[in-house]
Amino acid sequence: MWSALQQRLADRRPFAWVGNFEPDALTADGLTLRPRPGRRQTVGFATPQRLTLLEAELAAVTGKRLRIRVQQPPDAPSPADAPSPDNAADPQRDALNLPLVKRVFDVFPDATIINVEREDEQST
Repeated sequence: MWSALQQRLADRRPFAWVGNFEPDALTADGLTLRPRPGRRQTVGFATPQRLTLLEAELAAVTGKRLRIRVQQPPDAPSPADAPSPDNAADPQRDALNLPLVKRVFDVFPDATIINVEREDEQST
């Protein structure tokens, strides 16, 4: 079911955020998702509006209306979230955590970040 949903959404940019999650539990009335390892910062993208759209897509795959919930990660970072050469100082990831950027993606879910520059890196 999850792979069928992912295939259905593969080329649909408003659902690009779904790839950061994986199924955690399936019950009679719903599906619980959890962020993939190293992706806990993406939980904020699973807004109620986006989950409603995702529920409609899941219903198209399963033929049954299921509620989708997102498991909130614990406050303590997992080892995959700890700074490392691969994920330390990632300006785009840092930008995605900014409240204004999150709000833009809530209003415009198909928006794309083209470039990220820190203020101290910009030339004047």
